[in-house]
This record gives sequence, structure tokens and C-alpha cells, in this order.
Amino acid sequence: MNRVRIRSVVNSITHVPSKLNKMNKDKIFLIQGVYTYVDFTFDPELDFENVLANLIDNEDELETWLKSIIEPIVLVAEYYGFIKFIGDDRKNGIGLIMDQFGQAVISSVNMTEESLRFCKKYDDRDDLVVYEFEKYGNHWNGSYSGSAAGYGLSECVVHFTDELGPIPKPVLALINKDNN
Repeated sequence: MNRVRIRSVVNSITHVPSKLNKMNKDKIFLIQGVYTYVDFTFDPELDFENVLANLIDNEDELETWLKSIIEPIVLVAEYYGFIKFIGDDRKNGIGLIMDQFGQAVISSVNMTEESLRFCKKYDDRDDLVVYEFEKYGNHWNGSYSGSAAGYGLSECVVHFTDELGPIPKPVLALINKDNN
């Protein structure tokens, strides 16, 4: 069973230096960052049995009670991926990002010396999330917004690379898009 799984993983990864030579005119950047988002939790010190017993007698206070026990919390999540620009132009790049919510294609990537902007679309969702950054030293600070994602803060680093090493086949297909 383990051999089958390992063979499957090995078969899904390819190292193709010849294809990288074909991409020399393209610019590949690695991106790694974090973003914040708000989630909700219950007050851990709440005596649920006592509160629920009182709610049965007074249903009108249910909404007020729910608002009083749910607390917003700010969470931080990581993302990583790559951006591809064709030629020396750093406009209309494409790429791929992975985070805790899954794989997302990034498009409309524009990067100048001072700013970075891109749109992110998860494979299983229709909404877009727009990221906008300003450069501060060696990193980028900014925010994201989207109809389903809401608003949050993000920070990332972006590095040029001319060697990607082993490349998963779906990523390789995206990298080589428009190169043929």
C-alpha cells in the first residue's frame, strides 16, 4: 500500500531542466506570505447548561444571548506559490498559490518596484479575492478583500528564481502555458 502511494507521489513530480531552458525568457518568482482573517469562537468560561435552561423560558433573548457568547478572534494563515511573467514585462502575470483553504490560481499580477497586485480564485469557488501590497524593504505589506473572504491584512516576500527543481505536473502545465 505504501509503495503504491509513494509511486503515485513520485509519478506526479517531474524534474525537467530542458523545459526550464525554454522558460529563460520568462520570469518566475516564488511568493510566500501570511494573511489574517476573523473567525468566531465561544466564551470558554460560559456555563452553557445554566444559560440554555434560561433560554427555554425566554426565546426572545436568544439573539442577544448568541451575540454575547460568540467572540471574534483573529487568525493568521500562511500561503506559498509562484508567479510567472512572460518576458521582462511584470504585468498580467499568472501563478498558483496554496493555503489552508486549497489551491488558487492568481491572475492579473502586476508588480512594480513599489507595488504588487493580484487576483486570487480558488478552484472550488466563484468569488475573487484581490490582494494589494506596497513594498517595505525586502517584504510587501498590504491587504486583501473579496465578497466571500471579507477584508484582512497580508504580508509576503517575493523572490526571483531561475531554478524550480522538481515541479508537480499541474504546476508545470501552468508554467508552460503560452510557451508553446
